[in-house]
Amino acid sequence: MKKFLTILILITLLIPFLGFYEVKGETTGVKRKVLMELFTATWCGPCAVYAPYVDETYDMYGLEKVILLRNQIGNDGLDTEETNNRANFYEVTSVPDLYVNGKYEYRPAYYSEYRSKIEELLKKNSPISIKIDAKITKDKNLGNIYIEIEVFDNINIKSPQLIVTLFEKLVNYEGTNKEKTHRFVIRDYIYDEVGEKLNLKKGEKYKFNLPLIMKSGVNLNDFGIAAWVQDFSTLEVIQAEASDLNVINNPTPPLIISPKDNQIFNDFPSIKILSNFGTFKIQLSDKEDFKNIIIDKPIKEKELTLDELKDEKTYFIRIKSIDGTKESEWSNVIKFIYSKKEKFYGFSNINYNLYGGNLDAFAQDPKDAKILYIGSHGGGIYKSTDGGENWFNSSFGLECLYVNYIDIDKNNTNNILTATDKGLYISYDAGNSWINYGLSSYIQKVSISPDSKIIYALSTFYLYKSNDYGKTWQNITPKLDIYYLNTFSFNLENPLNIFLSSYSYDNTLPQLLYSENGGSLWKEIKLANIEKDSYIYSIEFDPNNSKIIYISGYYTGIYKSDDGGKSFKKINSPLREVYKIKVNPNDSKILYVNTYSELYISKDSGTSWKRIYNGEDINDFYFDKIITEKIYLMLQSGEGLLVTEDEGFIWNLKNYRINTNKILGISTYNDTLIQTNSGLYKFEGDQWTKLREEHSNWGKLLINKNYSNEIFYYNDYSINYSNNGGLSWKNVICPPTDSNFRTFDIDFKNKIIYTISYNWKEVKYHLMRRNLDGNWEEILTSGLNLTYPPYRYAIKIDQNNPNILYIGIDTYWDKDSSGNPILKGGGFYKSEDSGKSWKLISLKEEIVYNIFIDPKDSNKIYVNTSDGIKRSTDSGKSWKLIFNENVNDIAFSLNSSIIYVARGRNLIKSEDDGVTWTYIPWDYSINPVKPSNIISLSIDKKDPNAVYIGTDGCGIYKYGVIESKITIINPEPPVLSAYLKDDHILLSWVKPKEGTYPINGYEIYKKINEGEWKLLETLNSNTLEYEDYEIESGNKYHYYIVAFDTEKNYSEKSNEVSLEYVVIKDTQPPYLNITSPTSNNVLTNNNKITIIGTTYDNESGIMNLTINEKKVNVSKEGIFTYDIDLIEGENKIKIISTDNEGNKTEKELKVICDLTPPVINLNIPTETSNQSLSLEGVITDNLSGVKYLKINNSEVSVSEGIKFTYKINLNEGENIILVEAEDNANNKTKKEYSVKYTKQIVIKLQIGNLFMYVNDIPQEIDVPPTIVEGRTLLPIRWVAEPLGAEVGWDGNEKKVTVKLKNTTIELWIGKNIAKVNGVNKPIDPDNSKVVPMIINGRTMLPVRFVAENLGCDVKWDGVTKTVTITYTAT
Repeated sequence: MKKFLTILILITLLIPFLGFYEVKGETTGVKRKVLMELFTATWCGPCAVYAPYVDETYDMYGLEKVILLRNQIGNDGLDTEETNNRANFYEVTSVPDLYVNGKYEYRPAYYSEYRSKIEELLKKNSPISIKIDAKITKDKNLGNIYIEIEVFDNINIKSPQLIVTLFEKLVNYEGTNKEKTHRFVIRDYIYDEVGEKLNLKKGEKYKFNLPLIMKSGVNLNDFGIAAWVQDFSTLEVIQAEASDLNVINNPTPPLIISPKDNQIFNDFPSIKILSNFGTFKIQLSDKEDFKNIIIDKPIKEKELTLDELKDEKTYFIRIKSIDGTKESEWSNVIKFIYSKKEKFYGFSNINYNLYGGNLDAFAQDPKDAKILYIGSHGGGIYKSTDGGENWFNSSFGLECLYVNYIDIDKNNTNNILTATDKGLYISYDAGNSWINYGLSSYIQKVSISPDSKIIYALSTFYLYKSNDYGKTWQNITPKLDIYYLNTFSFNLENPLNIFLSSYSYDNTLPQLLYSENGGSLWKEIKLANIEKDSYIYSIEFDPNNSKIIYISGYYTGIYKSDDGGKSFKKINSPLREVYKIKVNPNDSKILYVNTYSELYISKDSGTSWKRIYNGEDINDFYFDKIITEKIYLMLQSGEGLLVTEDEGFIWNLKNYRINTNKILGISTYNDTLIQTNSGLYKFEGDQWTKLREEHSNWGKLLINKNYSNEIFYYNDYSINYSNNGGLSWKNVICPPTDSNFRTFDIDFKNKIIYTISYNWKEVKYHLMRRNLDGNWEEILTSGLNLTYPPYRYAIKIDQNNPNILYIGIDTYWDKDSSGNPILKGGGFYKSEDSGKSWKLISLKEEIVYNIFIDPKDSNKIYVNTSDGIKRSTDSGKSWKLIFNENVNDIAFSLNSSIIYVARGRNLIKSEDDGVTWTYIPWDYSINPVKPSNIISLSIDKKDPNAVYIGTDGCGIYKYGVIESKITIINPEPPVLSAYLKDDHILLSWVKPKEGTYPINGYEIYKKINEGEWKLLETLNSNTLEYEDYEIESGNKYHYYIVAFDTEKNYSEKSNEVSLEYVVIKDTQPPYLNITSPTSNNVLTNNNKITIIGTTYDNESGIMNLTINEKKVNVSKEGIFTYDIDLIEGENKIKIISTDNEGNKTEKELKVICDLTPPVINLNIPTETSNQSLSLEGVITDNLSGVKYLKINNSEVSVSEGIKFTYKINLNEGENIILVEAEDNANNKTKKEYSVKYTKQIVIKLQIGNLFMYVNDIPQEIDVPPTIVEGRTLLPIRWVAEPLGAEVGWDGNEKKVTVKLKNTTIELWIGKNIAKVNGVNKPIDPDNSKVVPMIINGRTMLPVRFVAENLGCDVKWDGVTKTVTITYTAT
């Protein structure tokens, strides 16, 4: 069950002074109402049984007599931080518990007792009345609560407080006790649970005006407001009242945050208002009846300064809201005084240039990359609308300022969710206000699905899911044996696919879990080779591929899954101790991962890493969605926010006005010094100067009150010392070996440091001391046992007698010999011999957190205990409880009885040494967010009523006389120029010199002819020109501009510029030029063409440009670009430019679109024995014609559609013939042919003929062929040589040898046997007489035998007596 709404802790009080007013007398007959405060819980079984008795009691009396309010406590699903604090206020130890009129406590089961008390109280009259009027406009989420208290009689109340709550009349929620309905459940306390201090006086009326924010979609009639006045000295409720919300149709009046009623200003006052509406009417008068009105004007600003007031004068102000034609009633009239002489105590924000702090969370608006949100540890949420150049606190309504995570609804970016230490909050207006969203425990992460249908939220031990935008929450934590939970992530494509990590010290418990169905069923995923004590910090889906998942963690390194999480494998990691890993959405190969103080980038999916930052401790980092080289780095301390736009080459601070420092200590003995989580600072003039760089979230600052230049400050691991006010540091003193400091104090007189240190190897505490230049020595104590546990100790030295030391000890639970629990530890110990011996002198078994010794009187000691603040006037022997609550810090005045204490987020003051106490109300006009925790105090040395306030995450404030601390220097005026354009006037200026604060924007003022000056436009600081189109012919226009800074300080007026605008009748057509294509006749092989050109008209300007009757955009410079789809063939494009007088210029283009390449038809054989090949073919292109034809890169002359021939010589074997053709539109055709050329030799010889033919080429021979024995013989050389054979003659053997390739033929003159490759072979088996012979001196061989054995084909033509020898090469 979520918390439906909250009332913001922003108040407008109409009370002049604080304190109490005491008058005695008789009371009148004002009827008293009885308040019943029921403390209960949904997990409490008896609550379900006995709480109905309280409901019955309420029904018996009704609202006219009794008011019932439920304070749900103890993490029961309906509780809040303030309801739990209210229970602590009453010291409620068990539930159910009932308080009647604050003073009377009952168990709800004993209804007869408290009903009797109610009857008794109803018979009494009350000296005051309370009226409530809570209004809210229908369909709006911001309303007003008006409370009026009237005092009728003299009263005697020591500490009256006004408490206001918002309650829900009926809540349907079933807890573990099965109680389903709960009546009058408190949803919020205004101011907080301790209320607001009153000063009541007979005959006076006191008015209060508070804002009310409602969550969208709730039934306004289900809620009410209750208010009561309670005496905190006796806890008695003096009067109570309750009222429903009044829903109206007209606007509600705005809430005037500043000034407060009867506030005194030493400087010009700032008017601050809060409203849902954007337009207002303000009236200022010096008469309460507004008969003399000084200011009466509409405004749109929600903050403005009144700078024309007269000194020593009283003023009255009222404001109403305007919504179209509807107006609200006037707001309450606020009275204030402007006087430079009067003193007014209040809160001042003195952070000034103390920027930075501890930043935890970051979010960027998915629709506007310049809108950024940043969450801090203790300082709430800051917002920037200019990409981080300027920041402002955006935590209005955010009761818990410890922000862990921020997520934005991508479908409605006004809806922002944030996870805090005290539950979820939501903003419906882009961070301007926040509403509690439920789940009141610590929430470390919240995330909303891309379709906005599912929200997941993670606490330390539970994972929750909401399917109805936060109306109800379902616990989907795995029902497995696990420690605490670390983080979760879900698949953006399927949000039901969730991964969850948990911690396991020894790897025996599940560490990574997976659900496919939104948490209904979980499975464990085992990670191989994961180290002991690993801690998974992040689970990251690749935004471009949901199957890729990365996990990273401490001692874990990086694991990657490529299959949607079914399996993971370890990948390269820059270190074992990594924290968060993130994937660049624009390039999934780019990964980022951080260690404790380093940031790494990988551009190859983790194969290699490059360090891009090494410095302060990193909380988180974020890369810009648009500029992914831009990285935001959130640090634990110091600068707070660093930004790089070049992947880490240069880092720049972007923390202007982010004040989230933790103030660990303050000193005001002489100079004002503060120790923050980023170092030691000194206040000089109007700025803080850093004296020492130091980054720690723990520490203490000690100053020698007798010599204020002597400074000591420490953290766990060092003590730093300076004796010249921090100009230089002489010593950095480290703890003893293997130890850290738990507490320390300085004997300033003897320069001796005493510390209780913890040795982690021994698991033991030691009391140690050393002088500044010496070594540590242990003090062997007697009477004091420093054991572990307890976990906390406090040590204090009496500076008036340094031999006297005090130690306070924490308590702890142990078991006795029987195993029964027993409280041990605690106590207040004293040593009178510099720590050698100790005595327990008091406070046995009580926790002592801190010890404070009055510097004026060493007998007076104050301790902060578990019961509250106690004071001793006898050096700790006996004690008196002077404040019954534990506090964070105490500050004493050296010269008066004033004491300030910090209790949680409240500042409390005593002016009588702790006899009585007054709560100091927070001034929400200074800061709309009350700090979550005040952790350090120091009273101003010059003014004991003033105190410096150090917070945990909101920086430093001062409560004292409000005065202007800074001499404001306004920005210089800009220099303005004006230029007359075709249809507008262009104004431009150079950014002027800044004053005290950065320039935040400009206001342009305009006057027409001799008319009045009017605000034309308000622009941001990045804009340096403006175009005014609201001009008419015949008028003269005048302009000036002013600059303003982030604090709304304005420059003087700029120079005035004037221009006269006269329109002359235009009869000339516009200029039109086509720059691409450059010709009116275009041939292209693209099915699109881009028309680029320029058109302008210096007279009347261009009205429109059309291309083929379609309107085309023309830039300011007159340039146009337009793409046209073409059809194949002829395309006609008509371009017409028309000016504002109707004059036209036309141009026409003819575009031939040829998409078809030339067609080649070519007949070519695949094989041939002719070395010279004649090619014949035809080439055609019907649209653009043939540009060229190439065969084997040689251009061939050709006419389109006509045959072409081309001869080509072939090489033996395969020949590739490449035919290329291109048309005039640059379309190309390529064809490749393969022709095999086989070499063939044909020899023809004729008997008796002296000529033979080789491949038809005649050759003369010296001896003609002849026929012997019926066979043809001839000199064989004439046959062998054309074939490439070798012929040899051996005269001795009379042997002829013929060789061709692998064949050798040997023949002998006169022999009929020859050898072929060494094998005998008859020359003519049919005729043994056929032998080689010598005729006429020439060797004649048988042709057929030789030719056939050489692989030739031999044919005889008996008619022509011709021998044909054919040889085919192989």
